Amino acid sequence: MKFVRNVRIYHGRFEAAAYLSFFFSLLMFLLFGTLLVSLPGVRVWQPESPLPNLPRLAVAVDATGQIQFENQPVSPEEFRERLALATNRFAKKPSLLILTEGAADSDLQLLLELANEAGIAWMYWTVRGVPFAADTGIEP
Repeated sequence: MKFVRNVRIYHGRFEAAAYLSFFFSLLMFLLFGTLLVSLPGVRVWQPESPLPNLPRLAVAVDATGQIQFENQPVSPEEFRERLALATNRFAKKPSLLILTEGAADSDLQLLLELANEAGIAWMYWTVRGVPFAADTGIEP
């Protein structure tokens, strides 16, 4: 078999189609490369708050019925007085955020009545649940 020893590379006619196809495919990968890669995780959209733009006060109640207001444990009578003083500090009537963890319904009813007496019209009750309970009671 004979091999040509004096081959001249790139001494023929210029073929633009090969270069254009390479640069066109490179351009497509650069432009649409982010669509080919999926990012790990889950996108979470937080909805806009439909709550009125009022000043907020927070109170917490634990499973034993202990009331925490302004980062201090208080009795129901003291809570009534401090809540009345706190609502008088604001020009608008504030809203009350009630944080509970295993509190009894009677404790919550007492808080709602005391807040109503203090003149608070908007009350929000939040519950911290167990995110991943080991025993959910549901059989597979």
